[in-house]
Amino acid sequence: MKGLLWKDLTSLCRPVNFIVVSAVLIAGISLKSLYLLTAIPLFLGSLPVAWMQEDENSRWHIRQMTLPYARGTIVAEKYLLSLLLALSAALLTCCGMLFSAQNRFPDFASAAAWLTGACMPCIVLPALMLPFCFRFGAAKSRLLVLFLIIAFGGLHSAAISFPDPEFTPFYYTIIAVIRLFPSVRENREAVAFFNRMISAEKSTVILLTLAGYALLTAVSWLLSLPGFRRREF
Repeated sequence: MKGLLWKDLTSLCRPVNFIVVSAVLIAGISLKSLYLLTAIPLFLGSLPVAWMQEDENSRWHIRQMTLPYARGTIVAEKYLLSLLLALSAALLTCCGMLFSAQNRFPDFASAAAWLTGACMPCIVLPALMLPFCFRFGAAKSRLLVLFLIIAFGGLHSAAISFPDPEFTPFYYTIIAVIRLFPSVRENREAVAFFNRMISAEKSTVILLTLAGYALLTAVSWLLSLPGFRRREF
């Protein structure tokens, strides 16, 4: 697995990746915009699938099947890569917050809750996309990947006008659904659930969110493995 991981990590050293991440980070710090900083996890979360598309274009995905790696190892390497990118996104976003989010959060727990939610794309995007990419190929799943990235961007935009920045984008998914769909907004149970989320202890919400990330990743891996084993090359 080390060889596969090292091969993918070297792709991160491309100048374009440094330029995009650095530009977003500098823009977020200079403009003191938390919203811009959320683009870092969104960009890094899309990289594993982008690299899979490049591997298929170069026929690397066929050559790697001749190497002494089990298919389970190939699948696990992509999920490990996604985890490393998520940790990198959390670190970069945290650095941006130190300079651009002064006096924006009442306490450390609130800042940690915001950071936990901001890194959501790095967990959710690979978890949703990788099962399709392993089963049908990254190139065939390109439209789905594009749709998911646009959907995440749209949810950010729909929720950014929420008056309290502490809850953006930690609750942006719920906020966007409530705002975009009147039927949900009129549902008392949905609104009550959202209110409970706001009033809950931040430490509890963080732990539940991390548990949700772990569960989603585990389910995604369980779906990717049999799909990749059935795929023909």
